[in-house]
Amino acid sequence: MCGLGDLLGGPSQGEKTAAANSSKLESMYSADFATNYGEQQSALNDLNGMLNDLRQGKTGQGFGAQELAALNTQANEGVAQSYAKAQQQLNNTLAARGGGNVYLPTGGEDQLRAVLASDAAKTMSQEQLGITLDNYKAGRENFLNAISGKEALIRSYDPTAYGAMAQKQNAENFEQQKKLNEENQARIGRIFGTVTGIASSFIPGGAAFKAISGLKGLFSSGSSGPADPSGVGAAGADVAGPAGF
Repeated sequence: MCGLGDLLGGPSQGEKTAAANSSKLESMYSADFATNYGEQQSALNDLNGMLNDLRQGKTGQGFGAQELAALNTQANEGVAQSYAKAQQQLNNTLAARGGGNVYLPTGGEDQLRAVLASDAAKTMSQEQLGITLDNYKAGRENFLNAISGKEALIRSYDPTAYGAMAQKQNAENFEQQKKLNEENQARIGRIFGTVTGIASSFIPGGAAFKAISGLKGLFSSGSSGPADPSGVGAAGADVAGPAGF
């Protein structure tokens, strides 16, 4: 069943629903823009801090605790095994001295053992240095990879894309709201015109006023009573009066 408002037009329910959905979509894009912009700014601050650490050489170590312990153990055992073999060879050489094949000055044996131990310590130091260098090299590589990842994350936020979508949706929503407003204004105009037309017909000179006035005149003329069937009327009575004398 249609009401007067439906007959006079205006935006349809579908248009109103579409406009409401468009407004919600615009709000969602605007909220996404604000969220991603905030996240991007936070990530940029982190990246700036990381770059400062990189410039200052604060990239840290790259090996985990267990990995570092395993490398140190491997180095210690390797050097120890090499030292043991070298020490055994020295002992064999010194033992052969008793046969007159080798002549060592006084204290020479102790000196040979000291040289061997010094070589072992030097080797161990070099192994430790190598592990340390590799550890910090890995840390630097990890740090650079983290920077690359942070940069990719910053690009992925891309708040400008959400901003562009929000602006586009805002323009579409504006056009829809403008159309709804125009249809509402046209509807109001039609309603006002109809009401004004009806009201104006009742003022003097209006169609309704003339019709009512005509009806009133018709009913007024009929209130004087029925017509005299004899056709004489009041005048006839006056004429007959004198004849009776």
